Amino acid sequence: MILENIRVLEKDYKFENFQTLPERKTLDLPEFDFCLFTQMSCLESVFKDNKTRLEDKSVVALKERYLRFLKFDDFVDLSKPVLSAPRVDHLILLLANDLVLLDSIRFADAGHPEKAIERLFIMLKGLKRYAAKTGNILGKVIIFTLLNSTLDVLFLLSRQYRMNTKEHSIAPLSKIELSFEKPLVREFLSLAAINEKLHQNVSWNWEGFVSRFVFKENMTLNQFAFQYWNAIQRSEVDQVDYLAIVQKHEKLKEEKPRIPHPIGGVLAKVSDTNFDPFITRGFDLNAKIALFNGLLGKEITPENVSRISNPYDPSTTAKITTEGVCFLTKGEEKSTLCLSADSF
Repeated sequence: MILENIRVLEKDYKFENFQTLPERKTLDLPEFDFCLFTQMSCLESVFKDNKTRLEDKSVVALKERYLRFLKFDDFVDLSKPVLSAPRVDHLILLLANDLVLLDSIRFADAGHPEKAIERLFIMLKGLKRYAAKTGNILGKVIIFTLLNSTLDVLFLLSRQYRMNTKEHSIAPLSKIELSFEKPLVREFLSLAAINEKLHQNVSWNWEGFVSRFVFKENMTLNQFAFQYWNAIQRSEVDQVDYLAIVQKHEKLKEEKPRIPHPIGGVLAKVSDTNFDPFITRGFDLNAKIALFNGLLGKEITPENVSRISNPYDPSTTAKITTEGVCFLTKGEEKSTLCLSADSF
């Protein structure tokens, strides 16, 4: 009943009349200069330059709101998918997450490492829950970024304070947390809404006939469907198969249209977004989680590191490099799949 009422209200809703939150109700946040928390020089500069600003009332309020947000477990997109809908400012999540990470580092340094690490585990749990529920592509990518930075800080703290026993293992991202089905289906429905509107606005006179013959909106939509469905399938494969699928560019082949499709074909080709860099972030996270779990209760030595199998390719193992403990793919000398071995 509630959803039906929402649909009625949406029917004639004009998003250009959407009222944003008044400035007086937003937080007046100070500016921060952030860097990689895994670098010793970064932490020293951050605490030196930003110590007073971390105690600002608006900063404290943002951290509290963010932690409260991560506890929500009933999130769902109820609005009808349309491209004209207002975009959520996910960048505020990046700032809030970094501030909470800084706060956790300070809390551990002040003599409370157990509580600091416990909070980081709670953050990971909340972020993974949001990754499974979000129907927004950018939101999914941002959440993967937040998970990555939180995992880096958790690794540093757990090793610095010797709190890295088997009880601190992290479950890898599940299939639903990795899957891009919800965000890609939602975006596809937004494209479908445009086609539907075009179909409704074109009359059945000769002009309308020419428009349908040239554009072929249904055929265009079918081409979109294959592109999006292929991306969804790639996001749900087993990790050991993922790189091979991406590298070989394996895609489902749609039937070629019998009628020439000049305009719609061009539009479909232009919109053929490469979603693989977004999808890969989730699988990369699972690789770093494997590094984290593989080093629990162990010293970072070549022997211990060599026992950690690469989720992408179980025939290869981790290595110690200048970047830290890393998984290297064939032919690589450097990798982003690393956990820093440096303590601060």
